Amino acid sequence: MRVKKVINNNIVVSLDHSNQELIVMGKGIGFKRKAGDEVDAAAIEKVYSITKEWNMSKLTNLLSAIPLEEI
Repeated sequence: MRVKKVINNNIVVSLDHSNQELIVMGKGIGFKRKAGDEVDAAAIEKVYSITKEWNMSKLTNLLSAIPLEEI
């Protein structure tokens, strides 16, 4: 699984082996990561899959707006 976009230190948008976008959550999973880096499988706590593209951008924007303390 590769990073597509870092939302914050604990959330990244990634691509799986079939190029499906996933939102992956885990403590420090996005720390010092950039697009193209491999996702640390040991740090994954939750994985969310979106089936429609417009839902992905809406969810990404929503997660970006949530303060880190709340996550």
